[in-house]
Amino acid sequence: MSKILSQSWLNLCADLSLVRSQRVFAEKSAFKSLSAVIILHVLLAMIIYLTNGYHGAFQTINNLSAFIPQVILQWITFMGDMVFPAIVVLFLSRKYPQLVWLIFLSSLIGLLLTHSVKPLIDASRPAAVLAENSFYLVGKAVHQNSFPSGHSLTIFVLCAILVYLIENKLLRITIYCYALLVAFSRVLVGAHWPIDVLIGSAFGLITVLLAVRIAQSWSWGLRPSGHFCIVSLLSVAVFKTFSYDGGYPLVQPLAALIALSSLMICIYNYIGPTFITSLSPANSSQLK
Repeated sequence: MSKILSQSWLNLCADLSLVRSQRVFAEKSAFKSLSAVIILHVLLAMIIYLTNGYHGAFQTINNLSAFIPQVILQWITFMGDMVFPAIVVLFLSRKYPQLVWLIFLSSLIGLLLTHSVKPLIDASRPAAVLAENSFYLVGKAVHQNSFPSGHSLTIFVLCAILVYLIENKLLRITIYCYALLVAFSRVLVGAHWPIDVLIGSAFGLITVLLAVRIAQSWSWGLRPSGHFCIVSLLSVAVFKTFSYDGGYPLVQPLAALIALSSLMICIYNYIGPTFITSLSPANSSQLK
């Protein structure tokens, strides 16, 4: 088994060396697309604020919750929780190590940004402003730190990184629509105002653009030791999902199953191919 692990490590080192030699973060069209979306979201937030105030457009969007089953709402909004990107990244970590490095950098920048702005603004959430039965509330009522939406930032971080890895324009648009759905689910479940979502998503995109700049000049996360540390941290975060629902209990059983699948696939992706190769008579003698 030690020979298999050693060979798997050598294979990883070789692949990471190849990735470092490539300009994996030099996608100019992705930079332009993300910058355009940032401007669009900020402009929409300004229009809502100037025409209807900070709480504008909330009831219009939140009322749509009446037509959506609670389990679907809980699942959509759970995708904006920080553990969900960890699950997705673990699935892809061996094939796309640059995704691991970017999600790590973006998470650090995003946490610093949200934990600085939220207490500074200290905006009241819908549950603190509106009467209890005047809007749809899914999950536990939270009253403070509404601006910006952390879930919106998180899902747009993940989707913006995927945009850097995907060149197909139609697929990029699909990813953007998916991110919008998850972000605005925060309004559907009564947790945030639309402006929180628009600015939170813009912050997520800004976070990724900053992370890309850092990754272009600092490659620690694309080196074996750095990659191993980050994947280990992601694995711990995913393992947490076995007893974590993000305040939405209907998602927990399936979320735990997906988390387990992510961990198992991650382990297989790193050592499985070497193990299978070792089973052939020609290669088994070399690994002994």
